[in-house]
Amino acid sequence: MDARKLDRPVDFNVERFVARAEKILAPRAARQGIQFDVTAADDIPRVLNGHPSRLGQLLVALVAEAIDQTERGKISVRLRLDPECHGTPDDGTIPLEAEVHCPATVTLPDDWETLSPSGDLEWVEEADGSSTIRIRTVLHRAAETPRTTLAPIRSAGHSVLVVDDSPTNQRICKMHLERFGCRVLFASEGA
Repeated sequence: MDARKLDRPVDFNVERFVARAEKILAPRAARQGIQFDVTAADDIPRVLNGHPSRLGQLLVALVAEAIDQTERGKISVRLRLDPECHGTPDDGTIPLEAEVHCPATVTLPDDWETLSPSGDLEWVEEADGSSTIRIRTVLHRAAETPRTTLAPIRSAGHSVLVVDDSPTNQRICKMHLERFGCRVLFASEGA
């Protein structure tokens, strides 16, 4: 799989993005006796175009850090249009803010800035001892063109060669390909 293809923006459903974040993080919070919820404002378009994996990874890393440092209470994640970014409605951009509120003071790792190299991460320690972390990003309206439905790929029983030197990427590829009934073979390099 060409890594450049993974870096392209894609259309994604905001409701599914929220449900997936909750599915990943809620059990971890529950194990520690912490309440957790994720919501999206009604004025966010249902389908956006951007990098949901990057936003998701950043959100999961920050909320996991907050869960680890919280003894009790509720951690909330709110997705909304960014009130501090005023783009023109006609340019197709959607300024999005994900706000994580935690009842405890959260100390982010020393390298937290590297999680979001574009500088769109803000951490605020509130007067009541709680923490608020804001992730700001600009997404785009999804294309308004109808999508063609592709015929299902009949992949069961086929062998697939994955060339990647990252054990994590290999595990992810194997997990997805095995869902389609493929037999997965690995190579660490193409030479």
